[in-house]
Amino acid sequence: MQITLLVKNYIEGIVDYIDFISNIDDDSKKYLDELYQKKHKMGFINEAIYEKFPNFYKKFEWCINCGGGFFSKSSLYDFVYDLVLIDFPNCKKYLKYEQNFNLSLSAIPDYLDGNEASKYIEENIFSKMPLDLSRNQQIKYIKEQCKKDFFIESNKIPHWVQSCEWPIQNNKPCRYIGEKREGDLVMFLFENVDTHNIIVIKQYY
Repeated sequence: MQITLLVKNYIEGIVDYIDFISNIDDDSKKYLDELYQKKHKMGFINEAIYEKFPNFYKKFEWCINCGGGFFSKSSLYDFVYDLVLIDFPNCKKYLKYEQNFNLSLSAIPDYLDGNEASKYIEENIFSKMPLDLSRNQQIKYIKEQCKKDFFIESNKIPHWVQSCEWPIQNNKPCRYIGEKREGDLVMFLFENVDTHNIIVIKQYY
C-alpha cells in the first residue's frame, strides 16, 4: 500500500498535529499499521511493547492520550516518522515538534501543557519569539508571555485532575477564576475576557 497524502503532508510538516489526528482516515491507518506490523516482523519492536500495543491504532491512541500538549505532539510525530522511514529511509525529519517539546520542558508549566493551550502557545508565542535570543532568554520570554496571555496573577492556577483543558475562545485564552469540588467531580471555572461568559471544565478523580 502506498503512503497517503495525509501521512506524507504530516511528515513534511504541511499538516499539523491537530489536523492530522482530526482527519486521519482508514487508508492512512491501514498504511501505518502495515508498516507497524512489518517493523515488528523485522524485530524492531520489543515483544513487551508489542504485547501492550499490538497494532498501530493502540499506539496511536496512547500517543494522543498520554498527557496532551507538547509531549503528545512529539511522541506521535516520532512514532509515525519512524514507521515511514521503513518505506522512505532518506525521509527528512520535521524538527518542530521535537524542538518545541525540548523547549517546553523548561519553559511551559504543566498546567498549560494541553492540546489547545500548546497550540495557542506555538502559534502565538513560539512563532513570534525573536530569533536572536539565547536559550535562557527564550525560556524567560516564553514564561513571561504565557503569564501575560493566560492572565496568570499571584500564582493563581488550576490544579488539573487530568490533563490541561484550558479553554481558548476566538484565539484568546480565557481567564482562570477558580475551582469547585463535589465528591469526585472538580469544576474549573474560566471567564471569557471579552464576553465575560463563564466556562466550566469538568474533570473527575
